[in-house]
Amino acid sequence: MKIRFSESSPNSSNSPAGLISDIASSKPHGRETWVEYYGQGFVVKRPLTDFGEEKRIKWLQKQHLTRKHIEEILWYKGLNYSVSYDVPEMKHVNDEEVAVLEERAPGERLTKQFYDSLSARRQTKIQNGIAEFLSDMAQLRPVKESRQKLSERFNFAQLDKFLSTRGGLWLDQEDIKFTKKVAEQVSKFEYDTTLVWAHRDLNPGNILYDLDTWKLSFIDFAEANYDCVYHDIFYSALNNELGISAKIFNKFLKLYGKKQPNLAIDPVQTAKIAYMNGALRVLRRLNYIGKRARPNPANEKSQKNQNLMKSWAKEEVEKLKAASL
Repeated sequence: MKIRFSESSPNSSNSPAGLISDIASSKPHGRETWVEYYGQGFVVKRPLTDFGEEKRIKWLQKQHLTRKHIEEILWYKGLNYSVSYDVPEMKHVNDEEVAVLEERAPGERLTKQFYDSLSARRQTKIQNGIAEFLSDMAQLRPVKESRQKLSERFNFAQLDKFLSTRGGLWLDQEDIKFTKKVAEQVSKFEYDTTLVWAHRDLNPGNILYDLDTWKLSFIDFAEANYDCVYHDIFYSALNNELGISAKIFNKFLKLYGKKQPNLAIDPVQTAKIAYMNGALRVLRRLNYIGKRARPNPANEKSQKNQNLMKSWAKEEVEKLKAASL
């Protein structure tokens, strides 16, 4: 039977609160998706309304791929009796309406403010749950070996051009010199690593924690793919925002190491990899800021935006200094 999301709620066809036409319950989720609460315990996801036909088709293809990834992790989760986390099931993908019906993940977004407000016991449970989830993800596909070159993952020349020509608008010469030095170190850094199946988008919006059940939920598997074994831990919000990557990595090794006994981990090299990937993330943000540098703001609003960007740029450089090896 084909389910038409525009006709009824999965719980009650007579309940106005369950209809996706309830605009008050709608909100954007990320850069591509509009979420509409659909009855109790479900959401309908659609592409943003300004998407053309080509973008809508690509969005739909991504949802089919996401559904496949979710089914894989749910299968392994059941096989491994993992109980510390949940992954909401994608119930239906409606090609005709270009919409997805998905279980609604309970809980709050795992922001730094929310995480810091929790007890030490809850924080430990969260760390254990994330480690278990990442261990399960890593075991979904056969491992691969790879030589990682950070020079291939970022346009260092573009950042250098910004720092040399317009960096002085927002940063003093000492900060510019320091940032260039870090960028040079990162651009030359290479390392051998094990590639595993990874989530690759662990931002606070994709990790939810339920205060009632003490459980985590992980959502949005559209970017799932092979990446280095460190990626989801050190090159994500777990490191750059929550600051708990080291604790999670140690727990991850205990779980994943049982399955991969030949996984060689050098603590000194691991720390360097974590720093370089974290620094690369900051350099990406500085490059993003640099693209928006305006020597002569056209109006008051533009000037306000430039001031915000200047403050942001300074904060990013301070992050580099604080994490310096």
